[in-house]
Amino acid sequence: MENDDFFEIRWIGLVVLFALSFAAIALLFEAYVITQLWSWFVIPLFPELPTLSIPKVFVVLLVGKTVINIIVKVMKKIIKGDGEEDKKEDKLAAFRKGVNYIWIRILIPLALLLTGWIIHKTIHLPF
Repeated sequence: MENDDFFEIRWIGLVVLFALSFAAIALLFEAYVITQLWSWFVIPLFPELPTLSIPKVFVVLLVGKTVINIIVKVMKKIIKGDGEEDKKEDKLAAFRKGVNYIWIRILIPLALLLTGWIIHKTIHLPF
């Protein structure tokens, strides 16, 4: 019985480690996409604006997403009320939710970067 508990705790630790690692990598990728789009489209129009660096954008994204997440959770609690408890999800539904989250965190920035690259390479701005 102790081996099962140890295995479950170890498994949960690995899942948490993966989730935190993925979140950091996804945020770094989003920061890269933002800095690239900024340098392609904003800097040519407004050269007096500063260039963005990945670490600065990473911190802004991290703080911004944290604040927004807190606000959303507080608003959900206000709208739902304190008396209602969340339904417990089964493991398959939680897994599907996690896979959808991973695809969204990768595909949306990738699609933005690809679209920006196509526009950047095909449309020649007059400056």
